[in-house]
Amino acid sequence: MEINLHQQAIFMSGSAIQMGQWDLDSAIKLVPIDASGRQWRTIVEVSTDSILEYKFLLISQNKIPKWESLPANRLLNTHGKKEVRLVEIWGDVSVSEDWVPNI
Repeated sequence: MEINLHQQAIFMSGSAIQMGQWDLDSAIKLVPIDASGRQWRTIVEVSTDSILEYKFLLISQNKIPKWESLPANRLLNTHGKKEVRLVEIWGDVSVSEDWVPNI
């Protein structure tokens, strides 16, 4: 899916307090990491040993959210992980995950 980001922004919202607890006013805005506008990132500090639910959404200038259409929320299990790096694609539930053990 092509995303036209003219006058739109990509956000992440989810079950954790740090992800806004599904409140759009508290959602986390992602920032582009290159000039192409195809890759975005954010850093979220969450507690270990929890299972988090989240999704990405686009919010346009008129404030109407467009949630990615997935059959269910994305899940992240932080059990035993100190740091997690996720690489995800809009609307695709497959994920690439690197993590550092919580020692």
